[in-house]
Amino acid sequence: MHTIDSRELGFAAIRQNSNWLCFSEPEIVLSTCSLNEIIPILNQLEELVAEDKYAVGFVGFEAARAFDSAFVTHDASDGFPLIWFGIYTRVEVLSELPSPLDKDLSISEWSSSISKNDYRSNIKYIKQEIESGNTYQINYSFRQRALYNGDPYTAFSSFTDQHSSPYAAFINTGLFKVASLSPELFFSLDGSQITCRPMKGTAARGKTASEDKHQIKRLLSSSKDQAENLMIVDMIRNDLGRIAVPGSVSVDNLFTLETYETLFQMTTNVSARTDASFSDIFNALFPSASITGAPKIQTMRLIHELETDARDIYTGSIGYFAPNRQAQFNVAIRTLLINSHEKKLTYGTGSGVVWDSQAEKEFAECQTKTKIVRKLAQSFDLLETMRWCPSDGFALLDYHLTRLEKSAMHFLFQFDRQAIRRELDSFTATLDATPKVIRLLLNKRGNIRIEAKQLVNKEVYRLTLATRPIDPEEVFLYHKTTRREIYDDHLQEHPEFDDVLLFNNKKQLTESCIANIVVVKNGSHYTPPIECGLLGGTYRQWLLDKGELKERIIDLDSLETYDDLYLLNSVRGRLNVSLE
Repeated sequence: MHTIDSRELGFAAIRQNSNWLCFSEPEIVLSTCSLNEIIPILNQLEELVAEDKYAVGFVGFEAARAFDSAFVTHDASDGFPLIWFGIYTRVEVLSELPSPLDKDLSISEWSSSISKNDYRSNIKYIKQEIESGNTYQINYSFRQRALYNGDPYTAFSSFTDQHSSPYAAFINTGLFKVASLSPELFFSLDGSQITCRPMKGTAARGKTASEDKHQIKRLLSSSKDQAENLMIVDMIRNDLGRIAVPGSVSVDNLFTLETYETLFQMTTNVSARTDASFSDIFNALFPSASITGAPKIQTMRLIHELETDARDIYTGSIGYFAPNRQAQFNVAIRTLLINSHEKKLTYGTGSGVVWDSQAEKEFAECQTKTKIVRKLAQSFDLLETMRWCPSDGFALLDYHLTRLEKSAMHFLFQFDRQAIRRELDSFTATLDATPKVIRLLLNKRGNIRIEAKQLVNKEVYRLTLATRPIDPEEVFLYHKTTRREIYDDHLQEHPEFDDVLLFNNKKQLTESCIANIVVVKNGSHYTPPIECGLLGGTYRQWLLDKGELKERIIDLDSLETYDDLYLLNSVRGRLNVSLE
């Protein structure tokens, strides 16, 4: 993988489509903490870009006052620039983000800038302001903070490898670094064509395909989310109208659903034709209506009143200007501000509050948005473990590939069924004529790795009960991946046993660490439903489809009332157990 020193002053990486635009060694840096210097800097950027240079950087939220004196904001944090741009003479286009040189990073527990009670009180106040007609919607936010040791670029590299962030960006200004995982386009410029894509309307991802389907239906039918989206779209239409060729403003792809690893987001395209200068574009559009509210001036006054600290880079914009009027800027949400001197991380999060908003749901939405930084992203592969023998080939191959495809869709992994089949056929052609356990691993980019080992069976598996419940909200319980910490921890607690019987926080049996559970009563065979918190095994599903197995909640306390207990998986079939 390509390596660039991200610790180098002026290093910048911007995601564009499936590639990374990487910049190093800026010719000059244009930056200021003074409001009256912002527009002159933007004008200077345009002159330099006209000379075939690239301008890469950001505009902080508190720069808004430079574009309209009626906008009210806090002062930016001490030393944080209102605008920062490096001027570069060349760009490297890479298919993968440069790998970090220093991979050590630790992050403390995150703390919130507001208590839940204060948050609830502020939502109540906002609704009073809406009732009084002072605002229709406000994007109310707060900060999460943590301390770190090591190189934060490590986390950025890991996050972008595991999360779909179409407008991600990293910029090293020295004292401050910004690391954005933004999915939202502020504006793109292609000659005279300008496009905005505001995001309004959010729903958390489910753990399974059925839960996702429910969340999608709820979001797309939500009158609140649609009203929010339309309100912001109307504001951006008006903002674009200030610089657009008359009659060129258009709206399309209304209420489009975009899928990300932790949430669903509703977007709409607003576009126009314009010959406006860089500074006039920012003057008309900044800050984005999607992160202020309506009407913009009054709502920004409320933001200033309710939010106790500066937003800095959060809800500002990060991006680049390139020759021939090419530009791409994000809305800097899901963005870390890194203070290298204080070793501090700051992460802003917020939601659009309207009349029928509920404080608990708004706070939950904010927590959903912070999932992406709550813990370091850990790379993982999807995994299928299959039985193969020369005479019969793979057992339940279609079931395995279907399960793999569903998990790939959930985690947004690339998946090519025919390519996987070809790789499996090629791999097994070299094996000797004895049954094997085949491990098929698929990474996010769709790369395939296959391993084989000898199949070994035991007559009886010594089984014991877990000492603590599993959390059925943990998504990795429902998908077969290399993230096996839950299972490994339980097995390590009982090294004298072959396997551990798991149960959830309702004291319902779920599965073992290596197989599905089956209990027998009066000749009928039952297995816990997926919703209890377990992986749907392929052999389990095959037996359900045949009608030889039924789903039933199995309470831990009722286990002794069943006639028999055994395990099953697709590699070894039925596993006889001795529960001790």
